[in-house]
Amino acid sequence: MKRICEIPSFVAATAARTVRWAGRAPVVAAAALVLAGCAGYEREWKRGLAVPPVAGARAAAAATPEGAWTGTWTSTGTGHSGRLRCVITVEPGGSGEEATFSYHATWGIFSGAFPTRQTLRRGADGGFRSAGVWTLPAWAGGRYEYDLTLRGNRLTGTWKSAHESGTMEMTRAVRSVRRETTTPVPDAAP
Repeated sequence: MKRICEIPSFVAATAARTVRWAGRAPVVAAAALVLAGCAGYEREWKRGLAVPPVAGARAAAAATPEGAWTGTWTSTGTGHSGRLRCVITVEPGGSGEEATFSYHATWGIFSGAFPTRQTLRRGADGGFRSAGVWTLPAWAGGRYEYDLTLRGNRLTGTWKSAHESGTMEMTRAVRSVRRETTTPVPDAAP
């Protein structure tokens, strides 16, 4: 006897494949977003490397903080540390005080990128200072207070959140001619 609601076998197989892939959709979507974010940051990093570092006597009073920076962050509470990169872009047509800082940090096997808008103030020594608040997702620590100093080819700073605090040290990065790596630029002697 034939069933009235019998589903043809090819329809059942297609439905089963669709259900299996539907269960994987969140994982596939998350992986696509992570990979797209990594590719976007790497493009921005390469553009930042195109900004030449300041050399010689002009390094102490750099005309602009723009470009790629590389270094490390360290937690003063836990001692954890990781690699830190940043691309600074001064807003076009502005007074030079507003800038986008695009950070990429590693911690253990994890890494992440986050952009921030920061205000730069030129100091009496010709360098720049930026202090304020970053608001990150709760899983990344939430609210952070920061205080950065950029002088010549060196960027140093402190940060703190409700859970921990730490330091960051970076120097301008340049693209190596022989390999696709970055080399810190030494700062001029004071």
